[in-house]
Amino acid sequence: MNSVLFVSVAIVLVAMTGVAAFTLPRSSNPLPFVGQKSITTESAGGLLLGLSLNETTIAPGQTISITVYERNTLQKTNNVSASNTWPVSGLGVGPCGVTTMPMGITVYQGNWSTLTISGVQPLQLYKPGPYYCPAIMGGIRAYVFQPTSGEAQVIGPCSPNPCFSANMSSTIDAKGFWGTSLIQFSDFTPGVYTVVAGDEWGSVVLLRFEVVSGSTTPVLGATCNFPSYLATLAAEVQTNQKFVSQQHGLSYALAYGDNESGTTGQANGKPYSTPPDTALTFYSYGAKPVSACPGNFPSSPIVGVLWVHVPLSPNGSYNVDNMTVYFTPGLFANSTSTGGS
Repeated sequence: MNSVLFVSVAIVLVAMTGVAAFTLPRSSNPLPFVGQKSITTESAGGLLLGLSLNETTIAPGQTISITVYERNTLQKTNNVSASNTWPVSGLGVGPCGVTTMPMGITVYQGNWSTLTISGVQPLQLYKPGPYYCPAIMGGIRAYVFQPTSGEAQVIGPCSPNPCFSANMSSTIDAKGFWGTSLIQFSDFTPGVYTVVAGDEWGSVVLLRFEVVSGSTTPVLGATCNFPSYLATLAAEVQTNQKFVSQQHGLSYALAYGDNESGTTGQANGKPYSTPPDTALTFYSYGAKPVSACPGNFPSSPIVGVLWVHVPLSPNGSYNVDNMTVYFTPGLFANSTSTGGS
């Protein structure tokens, strides 16, 4: 049996005064929207960083479970050297930080991206106070992952090695955050929150969840499963003159809010390409308004599609006045061009 010595040191955690410091350019991965429960990205040497939420809409006082994991995608044992190239400060899987894990998470209040989150203070998820943390977390040299698995041997200041084996996955349950005192705890208040996961090889992913007070029925009606923030944004977009000028007598209904990435595909046997940074997509079946929600839209041909990009302001809010509206001609049978802005 391996003998591993854990030297514990007492540290005092107080309310965070530091700020996030992203060192990466904008991720090439799609920017997730509220409603997306999981996301993954490739990391170093065949590893995969993943992040998932058990819910994307909760009420104040309700707990959300956040799972972060690292796994080997290769069908062979994978020895990956530690790097300590963290993409953002404040990542952790508990009050002691990442401890022996190569990945962690942090949560921010607001709707942020890697471009806008720099300088934003993360929330303190753990009660301030003294914690006894293993000193081994500073001496890990490598992780040896089993084939197509999250199980890994931790190589560090042990004799003999490995120090131990563990599944590189952690779930954090949170219902709010702490202030500067031991008694200053607040439930998550209504609004959008951004969860950031990163690993020590510099990979990063984001997800969002929304806290909704009272009824969680979306603005567009009980049969439409849109987050309330998305429905509110769509309603604001549809009254903006840029959107109105592109309707050309057609009536449009929100089909979905996608992940703000350029995508390609086929519809009715014809190829199409979504414009980059599309945030909202609206379908038209003619001049008559559509009262149904996505999934129950008419079976008749779509005669118009408007793709809308709404940029983010520096504070993370949507800047509707600077939005761009596109139309993809010839996408669906009997489609008519309304031009772009």
